[in-house]
Amino acid sequence: MRTHPTETDSIRRRRRRGCALLCLTVFLFTAGCGAAGDSFRLAKDELPAEADRLAGVYVTKDYIEPSPMRLEVGRNGTVSAGQQEPERIYGSLNGSDDPQQPAVSFPGLDGYGIYDLRMPEEDTVYFSSDAVFSDLTYSASDEGDSVEAFLYVAAGLPQRFYFHPVYQQADGQIYLLPGEGMSSDSLAEGAQFSHSISEEFSRTENETSTAGGSRFSVTVAARSVPAETELLCMDGTHQILARFSGEELEAVCRDTPGFSPPADTAYLLLCQTADGQPRYEAYDASGESIRYLTEGENGILYPREIMLVWR
Repeated sequence: MRTHPTETDSIRRRRRRGCALLCLTVFLFTAGCGAAGDSFRLAKDELPAEADRLAGVYVTKDYIEPSPMRLEVGRNGTVSAGQQEPERIYGSLNGSDDPQQPAVSFPGLDGYGIYDLRMPEEDTVYFSSDAVFSDLTYSASDEGDSVEAFLYVAAGLPQRFYFHPVYQQADGQIYLLPGEGMSSDSLAEGAQFSHSISEEFSRTENETSTAGGSRFSVTVAARSVPAETELLCMDGTHQILARFSGEELEAVCRDTPGFSPPADTAYLLLCQTADGQPRYEAYDASGESIRYLTEGENGILYPREIMLVWR
């Protein structure tokens, strides 16, 4: 396990598709162990700039170098080192409705993000996550907002992630600061760890004080890589009416709003082969969607969800 230092800032919420989030606390993890979790919380007087707010987390496989140390020479000739303000890496909204495209781009960086952005010109809140995240849960209350999500990775492979806090300025601009990371030589099937970052704030208006906060949490979980995916449409006598390959299911995800099983289909069987073993999941007419994982790049497993339209 290797860790790298980071810093942090300020807060809020709406949704797009896909996703999850992470934090500045590092969790030691050995392959095959259970889960570990914790959180890193910011107080208002710790914020780098009061006008900026915590607006998300950006996850990368690569380490971002922090700002170099600053040397200061005192009046008596002594030399001391101090940490410079971390370099802000500004990003831009892509403005694409394609859920497979990243919501925000940061120049020179490849990663995945979850965002809770305010759009000053529209006076709206925009919640968005990249398609790599799944099992996303968003909650809002008078006490604050919270986001939880999963990031699935291939079991048995070396894994390394860095979690960079994302902030939004009062003028709407978005930037990230270099964050902390974790690495493991291998994560066993079922192993997982969680990261979270939160921030609390208070406001006083008309002599009335209100408190709130914002929290992002992501669980990274290892799963066996599915080598093959197939959907079977079964009739009432358990005979196969139709088969759809993984490639055909990808086309459904990409090109159509939903999947209509053939007439007389009693139930569906999703079959995925992993580690040489077939695994089945059944869906009847009460099922609204099919959900599964598919192999992506860099040891990431991408979630797929197909809406079902029963005849």
